[in-house]
Amino acid sequence: GRKRLCDSGSGGTSMRARLIGLHATDVPDLENWSPGPDFGVRIMVFVADQDWKGEETYKLTVCSPSWFAKQLAQDEVRSGYHTIFMHEYNYRKLNAFVERAVHRAEAPTWKEVAGQLAWLGHWEFEGYSDTLPPT
Repeated sequence: GRKRLCDSGSGGTSMRARLIGLHATDVPDLENWSPGPDFGVRIMVFVADQDWKGEETYKLTVCSPSWFAKQLAQDEVRSGYHTIFMHEYNYRKLNAFVERAVHRAEAPTWKEVAGQLAWLGHWEFEGYSDTLPPT
């Protein structure tokens, strides 16, 4: 398996993340996908540290406001957490948005960097604490 980076430190220097890529199981070619004005897709964002030692994955929804409104009509209440809204799907703009967000994450440890990106998409270690609560 691949190395998980959430536990690695940086020896006191500041760490940054870099975008590896975007992937959608339901859309084999996100770069050339042309869904029309009413779309919603689950994507995975792959991120590594600046030394490419491993990766973290964040899962999120990319959708149009009209698609989200239709989901809301079915569900009555729905969170927009881990959702990126676009009026029109444009891979270049989506990738640039995610790349800027990833590049802004900086902290002394990889765990902190990865945690800073948890707003973007669901991270498997989100909310995880490696210390036990006080008894």
